[in-house]
Amino acid sequence: KQKLQETLNAVPPQVERRIFMKLQELRQKKAIKERIPPYTVAGNTLLKTIAQQAPTTPATLDAILGFRSSGLKDEAEQVLAIIAEARG
Repeated sequence: KQKLQETLNAVPPQVERRIFMKLQELRQKKAIKERIPPYTVAGNTLLKTIAQQAPTTPATLDAILGFRSSGLKDEAEQVLAIIAEARG
């Protein structure tokens, strides 16, 4: 049953890539604004996980390991908007 649910929620590769690239842009903008290296805002592994899981609610986004301690935690609404736009 778990595998079936994961399959139903699977994000197509092109959508996953679009989400990942937009998250990188968001991370870059925040890093420039705060004058810090982008990897200190959020690592690529976290961005990939968000793109793969493509959460649709603040609760499911918070449930992703490392999100709440990342520099993107204050940008949760923007992250969810990126995902919603990419999914169409």
